[in-house]
Amino acid sequence: MTKSFFEGLNMCGPVSLEFKRDDNGRYWVIEPTVGRTDFWLGLCIRAGCDLPAIEYLVSTGQGAPDNGRDYTPTIWFDSERDAFGPIKHLPLFLPGRSDARRPVFSYYSRCDIRPFLRCSRKALYRMSRSGARRLTGQQNEIQADLRVASYPSIDALPKIFLKLLEDKERDSIFLGRDWFENFSATVATGVEDVLFLCLIDSCGRAVAVLPMWRSESHFHGVKVRKLTGLSNYYTPIFDIIIDPDLTTRRLLTAIS
Repeated sequence: MTKSFFEGLNMCGPVSLEFKRDDNGRYWVIEPTVGRTDFWLGLCIRAGCDLPAIEYLVSTGQGAPDNGRDYTPTIWFDSERDAFGPIKHLPLFLPGRSDARRPVFSYYSRCDIRPFLRCSRKALYRMSRSGARRLTGQQNEIQADLRVASYPSIDALPKIFLKLLEDKERDSIFLGRDWFENFSATVATGVEDVLFLCLIDSCGRAVAVLPMWRSESHFHGVKVRKLTGLSNYYTPIFDIIIDPDLTTRRLLTAIS
């Protein structure tokens, strides 16, 4: 299907195509990637398919080499997202096995260990900082004349906050009621997945809305529950929705 998609376009260079399959078994095109390699380029090179070298040879008129698909069985680890992956899958690349695979990592290489050291320092910093926050129990404080209320769905929002979303929709459809309604119905569909944090002043006016998403993820290979904005990589714009007559983003940052 990928070959059919790009066939006849006279393109030269690395391309890839992402599909998703629905409940009826049909494939839907999600995203074509043109002109750049993906994150797994190192896997292809170590397995014997050197994509940059092939593209260079083709671009300079030397033709692509024919290696007869003599590839080396290789397993690639996303070291940044799953630090414990090599431990969990150790039997797959133990020496002496007839079906052993060569391990490849996102940053680690015996030829140049500096990217691995830098990535490790950043990962340890993030983990230690997160742990320190949990131990100290740091919490944000809100000034006395403002209070926070939470609602489990967009339908549960009071009318003043629905109007705030509808007004914001004039600036961007990705920050309006229809967008969050559709996202909640098609993406964040689990029980208690959606959480709308609303800021109310002492007069009962809608100051701000922050749509949030509780979902499952992996933190260095460990399954965790995380709280993020109600968005994903197909959301071009995400922000806190405020009433500019009552507050500013700078003020909200200062009081948090």
